[in-house]
Order: sequence, then C-alpha cells, then structure tokens
Amino acid sequence: MCRLNSSVRYLISINSNQKFKDKPMFHKIILFHIITLFMLLISGCSSNAYIQKVTPINSSLAPYDKAIVNIKGVSSVKHRKGFNAGKTDLENKFISNLSQSSQFKVIARTIPNNFKKNTLIINLTIEDFQYLSATSSVMGGIFSGNARIKVLMRLIDANTGKHIAEIRSGAQTRSSGGIFRGNTSSLITEISKKLTDEIINYRRLLHK
Repeated sequence: MCRLNSSVRYLISINSNQKFKDKPMFHKIILFHIITLFMLLISGCSSNAYIQKVTPINSSLAPYDKAIVNIKGVSSVKHRKGFNAGKTDLENKFISNLSQSSQFKVIARTIPNNFKKNTLIINLTIEDFQYLSATSSVMGGIFSGNARIKVLMRLIDANTGKHIAEIRSGAQTRSSGGIFRGNTSSLITEISKKLTDEIINYRRLLHK
C-alpha cells in the first residue's frame, strides 16, 4: 500500500537485526515509525489520479496574466452527501496551488467587464462525486465504501469567449487499501495538483 509497505518492511528489518544494545534508541525508532504509519493511515495512499486531455491545448497560455476560477457541479451530484464541502475544498486547494505556482498576477472568483483582457477563465465542473470522510474511512474500514471524484477543467479566453482546452481528471479510493485507502479530501488534494500542473506545464512549454 504505497509507502506503507516499505515502512512495514523497514520495521521488520529493525526488529530482526537489532541487538538491543541501545534499547532507548531502538524504542525511539519504533515510536517514530509508529507515528509515520499513523500519519499514512490518516492521509491515505495515493490513488493515482488520471489526466485525460479531452481537447488538448493548442495555443499559448503565456499572454494570460489573470485567472478567474469558477467551480460547479452537474445536477446529478449537487445534492449528494458532502458535495458542498467537497466543492469548497476543491476551490480552496486549486486556487491555493495556482497561487503558489506564481503563474498569474491575479486570481479571482468573479470577473468585471473591464478585466477581461489577458484573462483566462478556468471552469471546473464536478462530474462525479462520492463522499467519504477520513473518520468513516478509518472507523468503518472497507464497509464505509469508497470515495470518488471526477472533474472537467475548461479553459476559456475571457475576452473572446474562445474555448482553449478541456482537461479531465479523476480519482477514486479502492477497498483493497483498507483503512489506508484515503478519503474524498485526499482525492481532491491530488486532483487539484494534477490540474494545476497541467496549466503550469503548458505555460512553460509554450513559453519556449
């Protein structure tokens, strides 16, 4: 299970090779790895989110120095348990990633009429959603079900309305991961990074 298996193997090797000459240090090492395993349990393993380029970017993103981010869900998922919390989580994490990338001078949620030049509209549509909290994942184990989310990102020129690209990303937890499989929030973290990386990579590629 991701990094978990390597951590477990390391613990076993320590246990089998330790001569117990330095018991306090041995106990510290064991405690450190127990804490590491617990953090993995809470955060979950990587679900390997995919990227699907529905309409690949074929024009430069370099001219855009402002970005407007809109997030919505299709009608079939809007009333599902945890959707509003998931939508807010996606918005916060995506905007945070985009801000940290330093690719745009301005990142906002709305667009004034005099703000359209050199502005990229980023529309994120949640197409599929199944909520699973971290608590349910740990306490309920495989009986609590799985989390999943699928997001379509549309890039639009704010001034002309031209659709530049469509990129989809999705991820889901797997029961085989047990209580270490992650949750909705961990999936959103991964997808947010994937989609941000797509924008960053295209800006860098087309700058050259």
